[in-house]
Amino acid sequence: MGADIYLYWQDVPTMNEQRVVFAKLSRHGKNLYFDLIRNLLEQSKAKEEARGGDGCDGDVAFVTWGVGSSGLFSSRLPLFLEGSSSEKELPECTKNEVCSKVDLYGTPWVERQCRCPEGHSCPKSLHATDGHTIVDKTRQYKLCEPVKRLPICRYFKDVTWTLAPGSGPRNTTIQKINCRCRPGSVPYLVKRQPHRTSDGSPNFIYSFACSPQSRIRCQEKEPCRLFTVRKRHSTQLEEVVASPLCQCSMGSRCPKKHTDLGSIPASSYSGYELKIFSGYCVPTHHNEPMYVV
Repeated sequence: MGADIYLYWQDVPTMNEQRVVFAKLSRHGKNLYFDLIRNLLEQSKAKEEARGGDGCDGDVAFVTWGVGSSGLFSSRLPLFLEGSSSEKELPECTKNEVCSKVDLYGTPWVERQCRCPEGHSCPKSLHATDGHTIVDKTRQYKLCEPVKRLPICRYFKDVTWTLAPGSGPRNTTIQKINCRCRPGSVPYLVKRQPHRTSDGSPNFIYSFACSPQSRIRCQEKEPCRLFTVRKRHSTQLEEVVASPLCQCSMGSRCPKKHTDLGSIPASSYSGYELKIFSGYCVPTHHNEPMYVV
């Protein structure tokens, strides 16, 4: 039997998505796949009946589905509604504002940030190819509008997105996308501007630009990646930003996560529940593939 396939669907998949996954399954997997689609159809019908056809999403429950040698399985994702207790209380999104953030670094979790206007729904798929997603390493930023309408960013010149913590209603974060980074490039912090939040507190607006991936080889005792780890309030989940610095030489690899071999604590900021980890190149085992940044 092959390994389990995690599908990450909340709604009935498109025909193209079904064809791609179906082609990868064994005969046993195909039978389980039909069970999966039936479950999704029943769940979709139940959701439509529950909301009475009024076009309102209500509270969103994100569920991941999977199919594999162990059978059909599903699990509920942690879901956060920033500054609100229900979907309906979220502020309405402005043009090209991120409506939902998906974190796939460890255990997947979702944070809803605003409500799409005119009765439209914020995309619930965890696929990066749904046409509404901007990818940043292990994060996905979902938009109400199709991302193909966004222009391609110029390296080092255009601001791909701005991040303004506390600028929205109830001190929510506003993240607006201006353009798309080219495939294979990485966003980086280019500017920090002071501003006042909605309650008058001092804060900053962070601007990010696009850069090609670094091809510089790591020097001896030089970290290949930095991890910024922030514990989310009232939860056990951690928000992690992994920033590649250089490439390891042949025969060694860079840690993918801050808990992997080669990652060590560098500094911590207790008042902000923030920790920094440095990842260093470690020898690659003969049966382990090289990790390329």
